[in-house]
Amino acid sequence: MAKKDIIERFDSVAESYDERTSKWPGYDQLLKRIVELANPKESDVVMDVGAGTGSVSFAFAPRVRKVVALDIAEKMVETGRKKAREKNFQNVEFRIGDLKSQLR
Repeated sequence: MAKKDIIERFDSVAESYDERTSKWPGYDQLLKRIVELANPKESDVVMDVGAGTGSVSFAFAPRVRKVVALDIAEKMVETGRKKAREKNFQNVEFRIGDLKSQLR
């Protein structure tokens, strides 16, 4: 699948994405387990690649200095930024792009 098609597909579901994923059985426990396994320090900066609307980013945010949430789908990023404002996560920065664009 071409990158453009992937972007279009995720942009088309951005508004309903959280509602769908939050209904997955055990999703909250999965997020907690991911953070536990990573065992972050308060001074860490975490990059969430393919962040979508930020569920993983928000799970890490209370435990680290900063989270960079990266996604190629602009509408997913816009939704994530809105959620960050609503949840008052000032240490989560959403960026539009892919990992390759961040390594230049």
